Amino acid sequence: MSYETSELRNEDKVFDLLKAADSANYIITSNSFLKQWSWYNGCGLVNYHAYSLMSVFNMTDSNNENFGCLLIRNPWGEEPYYNTSFNSSSSRWKNSLVAQVPFGIDSRTSQKSDGIFVVPIELLSTCY
Repeated sequence: MSYETSELRNEDKVFDLLKAADSANYIITSNSFLKQWSWYNGCGLVNYHAYSLMSVFNMTDSNNENFGCLLIRNPWGEEPYYNTSFNSSSSRWKNSLVAQVPFGIDSRTSQKSDGIFVVPIELLSTCY
């Protein structure tokens, strides 16, 4: 299956499709796109670059706000530029949220060392 982001503007539908593919153990990738010439897009991701999608999951914060999230990895093994919601320096990262990230990954440190970071589903069409 292959979908263009422009084909799927409904975030819930995209999340459900990705969650089903993840549950079926499909290999999922994404790529960033160029809106204007620059090495990096508005989210701080390298333009025209492939990323692996490691997991599709939900997190719930202490206010019972639910976030549909994507656990993404830069195959270069580093991503010091990702700069939107839930980046490694975000004040939103509390221990209770970190505990909900799959594979025991601590998103406060993994972005810098492994290129792994969390992207909320609502940013998918913005960042990718």
